[in-house]
Amino acid sequence: ISMLLNPERATRLVDYHSRDAKNPGLEEVIDRLLTATWKTPRVALREAETQRTIGNVALYRLMMLAQSTVASEQARAVAYLKLDELRKWLLAHPVTAQSVYAAAQIKRFEDDPKQITVSKPVAPPDGSPI
Repeated sequence: ISMLLNPERATRLVDYHSRDAKNPGLEEVIDRLLTATWKTPRVALREAETQRTIGNVALYRLMMLAQSTVASEQARAVAYLKLDELRKWLLAHPVTAQSVYAAAQIKRFEDDPKQITVSKPVAPPDGSPI
């Protein structure tokens, strides 16, 4: 996900798509990423936790792109647009703890991007679960 939403790559996607519409644009890439993460139906317990983690990574990487000083203004604008669209989608669909939290995080980010920090992913504990 970090490579898909890399600021330099996002800028190139915008640029290359503007030169030739046959090239995938940043909006298309983000839409497909969000469809594969947030908008995919949840599965059974253990897999659902993995889906939640991947969705959260996608969310925070999209926020990082939106506030990147390296990405072009258009790439940042697209990231903001997609964050806002995701927030509205999360509020319009079946409510889960994760969707409510993610929508709130997006709102906080929209109000003040400095409030959101991306933390290092937590390493799994040693040994078998439970």
